[in-house]
Amino acid sequence: MKKYYIKMKKILLQFYLRLKESTVVFIKKANKCIRQGFKKFMGLPKYIKTASAYVVFIVLLLSFTFWRINSLPSFSVQDTPSQPNVENKMNHNIYDEMEISRDFEDEKGEEKEEPITEQESEEVTTEIANLSWPLQGEVVKKFNDMWTLNSTHQPITGIAIQAETDSKVRAALSGSVEQVYNDPMHGNTVVIANEKYTTVYSSLSSEILVNEGQKVSKGDSLGTPGNSSLLDISPSFLLFEVTEINSEGKSEYIDPLSLLE
Repeated sequence: MKKYYIKMKKILLQFYLRLKESTVVFIKKANKCIRQGFKKFMGLPKYIKTASAYVVFIVLLLSFTFWRINSLPSFSVQDTPSQPNVENKMNHNIYDEMEISRDFEDEKGEEKEEPITEQESEEVTTEIANLSWPLQGEVVKKFNDMWTLNSTHQPITGIAIQAETDSKVRAALSGSVEQVYNDPMHGNTVVIANEKYTTVYSSLSSEILVNEGQKVSKGDSLGTPGNSSLLDISPSFLLFEVTEINSEGKSEYIDPLSLLE
């Protein structure tokens, strides 16, 4: 038994010595590799060393961030305190208002509206169809008269009315202001339309008194005549055009003089 003990002790001692020897060799080789790698790293250009330092910093920062996120406690929806259902209350109030409005309309609907007579219908149609003069002055160019621009002859699609600069340009019909813009050829322009006609007021001065989307009545002031267009007609004038939708569904110019009162 003693022989086996001595033999086992020798084997363990030999194993320990070999392990110690191999560990020392490994440490020396590792130390040598680290020194060589460090020397090579120090021999690299400065921008590579800087970039490497940034990469290491970013990796460490991301690792710390993920660790903090995973370490935070998680909350479930059940942990949050219950709050009153505001949406249901709002919907309930809306439904109540709708019921009240419906009851009011039912009561109001009991009073039957009287049908529009034929005479009233004709008066409304005449009001829409007839246009008032947009500017008090002299008509210096009529519909389809020729004008010249850069040696090119073109017909005028409206009428040109000459007047003083302090005169008022007024809406020829009631409607809605669809556009207010500066046309490269016709200058400062206002477009007003209703269910029958579209009227265009061009060559206005910079003093325009209406905005897009505004409702206007016949006779409302739009601005003053100017000379902002390329038509060399007068020191101050208004180019007035009228269009309507034809039977083919296309917009076409018509002679304003045939509609003016």
